[in-house]
This record gives sequence, structure tokens and C-alpha cells, in this order.
Amino acid sequence: KYGLRTSDRCHWFAMTALRLFVVCGDNSDYYSIKRITDLMESFGIPWAPVFGNHDGEGNCTLDYLAERMIECPHCLMKKGDPRMGVGNYVLLITEDEPENAQSCLVFCDSHRSQPNELQKEWGAAVCKSVNALTQGKAEISFLMHIPLPEYQYLYNEGYDAIHEKWRDE
Repeated sequence: KYGLRTSDRCHWFAMTALRLFVVCGDNSDYYSIKRITDLMESFGIPWAPVFGNHDGEGNCTLDYLAERMIECPHCLMKKGDPRMGVGNYVLLITEDEPENAQSCLVFCDSHRSQPNELQKEWGAAVCKSVNALTQGKAEISFLMHIPLPEYQYLYNEGYDAIHEKWRDE
């Protein structure tokens, strides 16, 4: 049904001991939302989606898709500030108190091309807050479907395309 037989899925999960599924965009539309939520719920572990540029194309809104996902018992998605899109939220990964978080996952709606300026400001504020809360001990990861253009700038600085090698500097 989903590419793997149930017995294969169970075996794969037993081998990997996954504790969280992250789904990074192009998850669904009106016709496939039930399939994707049923699939994710079938694993019985928490899952956290973020929207990509093709989610909700044509036949439904991102609000509709988010509501269907949030209804699922294992889904950790939050809709967030509507000025930034749908599905901008933060998950702290901790065994106990928030200030002891080991990781912070920042989910960012990519819209049709990339995150907007308000989202970038929000992301910077999240980093500042998490670093203050955890005294800089939590690793912070941004999860989005379409990377920020700044990734390309950094890549260009580090890779010598003419000689096809990474720069040593």
C-alpha cells in the first residue's frame, strides 16, 4: 500500500528505533491527506510535518491540511502565527525541563518559494530565546522544504567550482 509491506515496515522500525518522524514538505493535497495521516499514524510514534511549495495546490488550503494533521494523536504540528504562513512552530527535545533541552527543531513553512522576512526574523528570535534558555547547550536545527538563499551564498564561498573542490580557507 505505501511501498513497504506492513511486516517490512515493522521490521525496519524495530531496527532503527525511530522516536520522531519529520516530513519536510510536499506532503499532500485534499485527495492524499487521509493517506499521509493514516501512514504516519500507523507507525505509532510522534511525527512533525512542515509544508512545502506544492502542499495544498489547487484543491484545498494549507489551513485545511494543517487541521487534518493536528487532529492526529501523534502529530506534533502547530499552526503558528498566520502572518508567516501555516505550520511555523518550535519543538524542544528534552527529557525533562525546557532549560535542559538537547535540541530545538524549528519548522518553517516554505510557501511557494522560500520563507519570508518575517519568518527569518522569527527564526533569529527563536535562536536567541533557546540559547538564553539552555545557556547555548541545545543544538538548533531549521527544517524547511526549500532552503534559504543564504545556504547557496555559503556554499559558493566554500566551493571552488572551477577546480571542483572545497576551498581550504
